[in-house]
Amino acid sequence: MDLPYNAEAEKQVLANMIFSSDLLIETLTRLNENDFYVPQHKIIFSTLKNIYDKNKAKIEPYALIDALSIDGNLEKVGDASYILELVDSYNDLANSKYYINSVEEKSILRSVILAANKIVTKWSEESSGDISNYINKVEKEITDITKKRRVEDFVSINDAFKIYKEKVSLIKSGQDNVNGLLTGYTSFDKLTLGFKPGEINILAARPSVGKSALALNFLFRTAMKTKKPCAFFSLEMGIESITNRILSAKSGVPIRKIQTASFDKEEEININKAMRDISECNLFIDETSAIKTVDIRAKLNKLQSRYGELGLIVIDYIGLITPDVKAKDSVRSLELGAISASLKAIARDFKCPLLVLSQLSRSIDSRTSKEPQLSDLRESGSIEQDADVVMFIHRPDYGKMQEAANGENGSDDPNATSDSPVSLIIAKNRNGRIATIDFMFQKHIGRFVEMDRDH
Repeated sequence: MDLPYNAEAEKQVLANMIFSSDLLIETLTRLNENDFYVPQHKIIFSTLKNIYDKNKAKIEPYALIDALSIDGNLEKVGDASYILELVDSYNDLANSKYYINSVEEKSILRSVILAANKIVTKWSEESSGDISNYINKVEKEITDITKKRRVEDFVSINDAFKIYKEKVSLIKSGQDNVNGLLTGYTSFDKLTLGFKPGEINILAARPSVGKSALALNFLFRTAMKTKKPCAFFSLEMGIESITNRILSAKSGVPIRKIQTASFDKEEEININKAMRDISECNLFIDETSAIKTVDIRAKLNKLQSRYGELGLIVIDYIGLITPDVKAKDSVRSLELGAISASLKAIARDFKCPLLVLSQLSRSIDSRTSKEPQLSDLRESGSIEQDADVVMFIHRPDYGKMQEAANGENGSDDPNATSDSPVSLIIAKNRNGRIATIDFMFQKHIGRFVEMDRDH
């Protein structure tokens, strides 16, 4: 009898279990080896479960291969090459729930078909005697099968507690961390616990205040500290401009000198060292203008498939993202609401933090106090609602004629070293307190230095 199954989904589930400890735990709470149809997949799942039950740790591919070999099952699953094929070709963490659901539903469908077939072929002998008891028995078998099916992916509180206890175990053993991705900015990391997976962070300011510069500082510092693949989606600046800014902030050589190659020998040494240091981290740049969220998702999926669990993702900026579906006579605030919701879904699906830049409305310029407020977020309250953290950059010197002319790149003098005190206002922090962090913005090199309020 031909029975329904999805071999590709089974491969994806197994690969995701190897790549992510969170998905490993979630899958073990959802599936068992009999939910897999392909014989070698049953063996691999069972082995993964046994390894995790013993070590409560993330499973490396070669640990799985060793365990299969010790149990005498390596040849049964297609040798080490089959495991490596799973790792190389089938990890898709962003769509993990879809694949788990597919394996689960195919398993339930097979059980229903087998139960129905048993009714057709065995009804004569099993229904002899008390018909009522036979019907009750059949009804119970079908009900027990369909009870397993989850609607809308509900998770029981007991399963939630189990996941929590597994998380606590990982934290206590030092294999997981309550912090998100740390930036190395002490006050910022202490206040926010870093950029946390699955959360969307908004960084907003008026034009030319320094939000792109601060975002790049966050990006390369996080990439260097975590070694995770981090990406910068630039809808406004080109790769050359972004590269110049990163090199300037890291090396301390003024941006103008890097742009014009007018640096001296010592500065050239500093630039080369900065390039070596940054090259050691997985940092990626996309300069697609007017990009759609569906394209961002596709690019991140490809990046994650190749390099593994994602780090910080920066999008500069939300106002330039094109709606996935452009409706006739659409209202921009509604479009931004849909874009914001899509970005939130991307952060949750990829289990990575998003830092999304946004502009503030012009109403701030007409106020006596120039300090930004949540109501200043431009065009859409949905941005504030969807965000886990909302941050504003406030520069007291913003608006001066010289600053307006020079923007973020500083003075026309390539040797100028004028600095601006900057306040990073954390106006919303879903899982923490709100506060203000003081920085010094070194405009000529695009670097933000965290200040100590007590000194």
